[in-house]
Amino acid sequence: MFLNHIFFLDRLDLFKMNHLKAKIKFFIFFIFLIPPFFLTDLKSEENFVKKELYQFDEILDNASYTINLGNLNADIFLTGHIGSGVEINIVSDLVIKTQKYNTNNQIIVLNNQKEQTLDLQKDTKIRSLNNNSRVELSIPRNININIHACIGKIVINNITGKVGLTSNTGEIIAKSLNGDIAIESSGGNFIIQDSKVILSAHINSGDITLSNIHGESKLSTSGGNINIENFTGGIIAHAYSGSI
Repeated sequence: MFLNHIFFLDRLDLFKMNHLKAKIKFFIFFIFLIPPFFLTDLKSEENFVKKELYQFDEILDNASYTINLGNLNADIFLTGHIGSGVEINIVSDLVIKTQKYNTNNQIIVLNNQKEQTLDLQKDTKIRSLNNNSRVELSIPRNININIHACIGKIVINNITGKVGLTSNTGEIIAKSLNGDIAIESSGGNFIIQDSKVILSAHINSGDITLSNIHGESKLSTSGGNINIENFTGGIIAHAYSGSI
């Protein structure tokens, strides 16, 4: 009986020892798994969607202001409204650290340690925004727009004023415009509809499509077609390697 009791204790100690070894192995295994978990969390920041909203009431609806956008790698959406005020909504899948300064109506956007400026003065400028972004502007309808050297889709709706688009790459869609429109794009299709304009457009590679347009137009494309539907006014069109 005494020997059996000793044997039972030995088996109990052996069980406890094996259980302790199993705990130690699991702990070591867990320690090795911790870095990949942290790395996964850090990598997930790359897919983080950041939204920034800025509002400026002092931009008047009197055709005296100009919106200048340059060197943006982003889809751009501009929509005119009746009345004063500008609302800028920036959506990016990059992590953006933002600071806002009220001095001189200036906003500083810090992205990846690089300073970027939204300068809301008499001439409104947006410069050097990073890629993988979407910029939405709700602006007074009576305003002028200049967009230069941007990569991405450009959509302009309900604007009365001068619109100039130069050296941009991407599709351009315009609707309900009234004013002088000058477009020179290095790539992408150009579509304009339901507008009263004096239009000059040259597309290096892409189609030009006009629908429900009244005014004067000079159109040319070196690598696409020109499509015209329901046009009233004078028109000059050249398609160097496509059809009209």
